[in-house]
Amino acid sequence: MIYFDNAATSGKKPDRVIDSAFTAMKYLNVNAGRSAHRLAISAEEQIYKTRKEVCSFFVSDCVEQVIFTKNCTEALNFAILGSLKQGDHVITSTFEHNSVLRPLYYLQEQGIIDLTIVKPSCKNIILKEDIEKALRENTKMVCLTCASNVTGEIQDYEAIGALLKDKEIIFLVDGAQGAGHLAINMIKQNIDIFCISAHKGLDCIQGIGALIFKKGIKISPITFGGSGSESFAKRPSGYPEMLECGTVNLPSIIALKESIFYTKQNLSAKQRYLLDLTGYAITKLQDLTDVKLYSNKNPVGIISFAYKDYSSQEVAGVLSHKFDIAVRGGFHCAPLTHEYLKTKENGLIRLSFSQFNSYDEIDAFIVALKKVDEYLFN
Repeated sequence: MIYFDNAATSGKKPDRVIDSAFTAMKYLNVNAGRSAHRLAISAEEQIYKTRKEVCSFFVSDCVEQVIFTKNCTEALNFAILGSLKQGDHVITSTFEHNSVLRPLYYLQEQGIIDLTIVKPSCKNIILKEDIEKALRENTKMVCLTCASNVTGEIQDYEAIGALLKDKEIIFLVDGAQGAGHLAINMIKQNIDIFCISAHKGLDCIQGIGALIFKKGIKISPITFGGSGSESFAKRPSGYPEMLECGTVNLPSIIALKESIFYTKQNLSAKQRYLLDLTGYAITKLQDLTDVKLYSNKNPVGIISFAYKDYSSQEVAGVLSHKFDIAVRGGFHCAPLTHEYLKTKENGLIRLSFSQFNSYDEIDAFIVALKKVDEYLFN
């Protein structure tokens, strides 16, 4: 199969990532932090090493405040539900995923927060000025994706971070599409909380994400249970145990360490290649009639477009069943983005590349797209 759905999950994982998870499942089947025997201690050491690598790679300032979650959605829920209080004002944007919007809507519906959703003054990009206009005295959080999962457009998160630097406002960045694609420096870019999905741009296996937050940021738990420490306390008193209840996903955590090593070695080359691939695909799509593009070339590898007035999901179905090409059709869990783009009726066809894709695969996709009509109407 030609796999162009890497924004959902990377289709090919580096061998070192797969091998590390396999080794953990074969030789380290223990519950880390729950026993004092040699294997449990070894597992705990591996978890700490991964925590340290994640903290270093994204340039945060507290290893203990790297919290492992099952995905970016869980990390975002921790960040939002665990830090906002009655009367807080929150700013977010039209380009957010439901993993951000739904917990914010929940708090709004409960009467806990006031919510402002800003639209871009510049096409497809939320600028510093857009956020600045929405600030209030009681603004507690600005929550923004660093890269749209629909268009691939990089948001102006660095300038927004600079705007918020001397204000007592939490800057929460959704890194689902940015992690592994963009050079994130939480300290320099003034990102207070960064949430990642490891199985996308970081090329890790599924089942692991992380909530990373800096010193001075307090996040309360939203789940409770065993932690392997302070068993007689109502809850653990410190991080990471306060937020990491229950058995952790040890194979995925160990695989994440290898993913970080791999990404460190390849990030610059990967960015250049994805810029070239998206640019090449856009040029090819522009040569076709009845294609409307919604993306520019970008380092996260995402291109979305509409084809004639066809349902994007039907086109995706034909490409899969007749040509063995995987793309994403639909609304990409980003309803406000599609409202803004005026694509609510048919959604968009999304191509998302990784460094393992090729120009020849894009050529094969273009040939297949030209034949879609034959199967939609027969």
